[in-house]
Amino acid sequence: MSPPDRIRSRTEWAAAAALEYDATLVAAHTASALVATCILFDHDAASAAWNRALAVDPSDPEARVMRAAFDLCYTRGLFDESHAEMRAVIERDPLSVVAHAQYSVALSFADKFEEAIDVGVRARALDPNSFFAVWAHVNAVAYGGDPVEATELIPPLLPRYGRHPWLMMGLTAAYDRAGKLDQAEAVFLELLARSKNEYVQPAVVASTAEHAGHRAEALKFLRRAVEIRDPVLGAFVIHSPPMAKLRQERGFSEAIKDLGWDPSIFAGR
Repeated sequence: MSPPDRIRSRTEWAAAAALEYDATLVAAHTASALVATCILFDHDAASAAWNRALAVDPSDPEARVMRAAFDLCYTRGLFDESHAEMRAVIERDPLSVVAHAQYSVALSFADKFEEAIDVGVRARALDPNSFFAVWAHVNAVAYGGDPVEATELIPPLLPRYGRHPWLMMGLTAAYDRAGKLDQAEAVFLELLARSKNEYVQPAVVASTAEHAGHRAEALKFLRRAVEIRDPVLGAFVIHSPPMAKLRQERGFSEAIKDLGWDPSIFAGR
């Protein structure tokens, strides 16, 4: 959520230092994998780091869930394998909020929105104070559930979570899907104004702009996200529901080309 130029060097240093101090620590390899995914945008290096983490401890639940989310789902689009891994973790720990929330998000990536909603509701029940559980539920409803329900679900959450940009992004998508374009534009304009005075992830603004009907602005913010290496691109760009509409635009591939990714990873998306 912070400007990448403020955290990039510290992030890389912290992950490298963890490995140097204790290469047998699963969390050190997990940190390295997240840096490769969200800072370096190096998919192969990320996969290798996830594999090293699980080589240290194949049963580590956090490493298994995070690998299933970031590597198998967000990056590779191996949805069935990702979902099976998350279900296995949940079977061993049925009270894991993180596993349920990530499973909900992963289901939405595969367009299994009804299941994603059910699992998101379960995640929120396990921990009503977890923002990520809230986001998992909102993500599923906003992008694949009943859009009218989403427009009723999200607004009461905004004051509680400081009008979080991800929630506003989901609300804009819900308004768009419900045919309420004036309301979609109003949310986008609020987020656009905030981005002039505080840091808002440009990839999030890009998705919001697209659902508000501002295509040129959407592509501009997407290019900005690539330019500054917005970490959320590591999870959002290839398969995520928030980028689904923008991925269909003619200028999308050109906007992200500087990431250096193989275009084939977008096949079918």
